[in-house]
Amino acid sequence: MRMLRSILLILTLPLMAGCLSLEQGYPDKRFYAFETARTGAPRSGRSEQHLRVRSLRVSPRFEQAEFVMREAPSRYASDFYNVFFAPPASLITEELYSWLSQSELFGSIAGDSSFVEATHVLEGAVTDLYGDLGDEPAAVLGLQIFVIALEDERARLVLKLDLKERVAIGADDPEALIKGWNEALRRLLERCEQELAEAMLDS
Repeated sequence: MRMLRSILLILTLPLMAGCLSLEQGYPDKRFYAFETARTGAPRSGRSEQHLRVRSLRVSPRFEQAEFVMREAPSRYASDFYNVFFAPPASLITEELYSWLSQSELFGSIAGDSSFVEATHVLEGAVTDLYGDLGDEPAAVLGLQIFVIALEDERARLVLKLDLKERVAIGADDPEALIKGWNEALRRLLERCEQELAEAMLDS
């Protein structure tokens, strides 16, 4: 009988340990999105020009949903518990589309799936999207933008931008990081609009 009790005890110990580990739980994932707001009056719209905004690409280093942190030169890590609500490419493209729509630089703005005939096409990539954990923590965001005019079945480059912003966040904290990214994106979109307005006047 003692031997039987001993065997039963040995068999039930792993099950008890499993139950205890399940009760401990894990931190919940937190989901974030970009939020920018254009301020100021719209610019003069040009009804004869129509812009198609193609989905931005994202550098393979930063295309995943998890926040990416730069711990040291050439060393990055992903944050499993703090993630974007949707792919970063979709979120940033949406903010760019909304910003340029509110600017009224063009008579109309359409996305990839639109059948509206475009006079200009905007495409580009997110080149940097990470939190820098160095001596001065910062949110880093970079964009590369191309605007192409479609003329008689030919394509002419109107504008090429390589933009990058670094916003100090004060501490290694996801709330501070997304706030820094939002500020960086606002600055980048502001610069993009200004450069595009000047390019359209010169074209």
